[in-house]
Amino acid sequence: MHCTKYFLGLLVLCLLSATTRAQSTVTLSGTITDEDGHKLYQVSVIETGTDNGTLTDSNGRYQMVIPAGEKTTIRASSLGYEFETFTIRAAQQDLTRDVVLQQLLTVLTEIEIKDQSIRSQAGNMEINTQKVNELPSTVGGIEGLLKILVGSNNELTSQYTVRGGNFDENLVYVNDFEIYRPFLVRSGQQEGLSFVNSDLVKGVNFSVGGFQSRFGDKLSSVLDVSYNRPRKFAGSVMLSFLGAQAHLEGISANKKLSYLFGARQKSNQYLLQSQPTKGQYNPSFTDIQGLLAYKFSSKLEMEFILNYARNRFSFLPQKSESAFGLVNEAYKLVTLFNGQEKDQFDSRFGGLSLSYRPSEKTKLKLLFSGFQTNEFETYDLEGEYGLYALESDLGKENFGQEIFSLGTGKIHDYARNYLEALVGTIAHKGSHDAGQHYFQWGIEGTVVKVADQLMEWQRRDSAGFSQPYHPQEVFMARSYKADNELTYTKAAAYIQDNILMGPNNNMTLNLGIRGTYTFLNEELLISPRIQYSLKPNWDHDIVFRLATGLYAQPAFYREMRSPEGILNTDLKAQKSYHIATGFDYNLKMLDDRPFKLSFEDFYKSLWDSVPYEYDNLRIHYLDNIHTRHYD
Repeated sequence: MHCTKYFLGLLVLCLLSATTRAQSTVTLSGTITDEDGHKLYQVSVIETGTDNGTLTDSNGRYQMVIPAGEKTTIRASSLGYEFETFTIRAAQQDLTRDVVLQQLLTVLTEIEIKDQSIRSQAGNMEINTQKVNELPSTVGGIEGLLKILVGSNNELTSQYTVRGGNFDENLVYVNDFEIYRPFLVRSGQQEGLSFVNSDLVKGVNFSVGGFQSRFGDKLSSVLDVSYNRPRKFAGSVMLSFLGAQAHLEGISANKKLSYLFGARQKSNQYLLQSQPTKGQYNPSFTDIQGLLAYKFSSKLEMEFILNYARNRFSFLPQKSESAFGLVNEAYKLVTLFNGQEKDQFDSRFGGLSLSYRPSEKTKLKLLFSGFQTNEFETYDLEGEYGLYALESDLGKENFGQEIFSLGTGKIHDYARNYLEALVGTIAHKGSHDAGQHYFQWGIEGTVVKVADQLMEWQRRDSAGFSQPYHPQEVFMARSYKADNELTYTKAAAYIQDNILMGPNNNMTLNLGIRGTYTFLNEELLISPRIQYSLKPNWDHDIVFRLATGLYAQPAFYREMRSPEGILNTDLKAQKSYHIATGFDYNLKMLDDRPFKLSFEDFYKSLWDSVPYEYDNLRIHYLDNIHTRHYD
């Protein structure tokens, strides 16, 4: 009897203990994802200091029991991610806590890029941006590096030419937004800073021909720039004799808001003092950019990009001297100036994008952007010149000095050019991963509005007679006057499929088609484009590439306007056909150092082309009523 009471008492005590334990615990559950909203499997979730823990399932879900009414620290960790800890104090009810893990920057994960692979695309160049600001270039930045790769004959400009094209034939994108350059800039001294801020850049893809349908309608190249998404607070400052630049980046505590800001100031004043024309140069170029990104959820995020560029250039020329000729027959041209030049180029750009992922394999993106520019080009310059013969006899004391005058004259240049332009775009882009197929599509509409006032003339005088000479009237060497206002709209759409083929997916075929319609001249353009790459199963790392397609460039305002200011709104788009083929070979030599050997052959045929001539950076489109064919 005594033993029975003992066991009954022990049983009651155990039941009371279990009841107390059940009432003093709660259930903690939630979902663990990465920065892009992907659910993470087999993430360890433990109560620190104990062996109480669990692992997430294939849907990223976890569930565990923790003490109620106590301060508890939870740690979530997984290989390749930074661990995340949080502390909670649960009452008598269950809790839900979602966790986002940040990927470790030092860990390289194995990925398969299906929408674009630089190496597998013909005409693409891999751009390393890590030390781009250390280039010995007057313009620096991404464009300074591109000029080394593709060439440009003007060291003061960031503009570049690709395979015989001009500055207007190059597309530039930043985070899927198309970027425009000023209209009236005619020299590198006036240009200032390019749009792309190298401090903010994450990646660069540069195509020199045969590019995909998802890119727009230009004849020569595509520069596709992606700005950085910060993961921690950071910044930089750089000072030089040519200017200064700084940037600041960071992310909020809840990992939802990230920010990226950059500011640049540039002045080529010291550099311009070495120009042949002496005088007072006063250039001042300022650029401010910002990128804000906010993740509302794992499926919806917003991105806002803003740029303001303020460019000022004033010049009071004084004197210019240049000598030319042979050893036994040398001459000098001396010009004395009177007057000044003042230029102003202010541009603003804003872009807003909303990205939505209805599933892990589908992404939908809506983009709004606007570009606005106010440009003034004003100068009133008189140059009185004299042409002199120089002493060429080495035995005389006045060797190399002026001995007599061959003639004098005067040139008077005058301009009052004002331009305002507004470009607004609304677009939708989407993608869907279907395994062996990766589909991309898009549609966009663009409105362009330009108000242009042109008044520019030049008078030449030689020995007291205006040139061209007329006995009764005074004629200008050139005289342009126009007042144009133009508004037009164009629409474009594309679809493409990136197909993985062959054993081990060693072949890639990209099929795409792009259509563009310009309402101004009612021209419809259809541009099919194909890219193919093959990586044979060889011991050597070699990739073969082939790209071909039709490319068109609908006339922008710059092409429509002749140097005299006459508009041709019926001007058809310039058109071209590209074939690019080649290979690259990655190998190691000289103490196991990496090398790359690349070969590419490129053919380009053009028709409906508008001829042009360069005036420094300014492009004069000539005879824009008649078109020509070139190979």
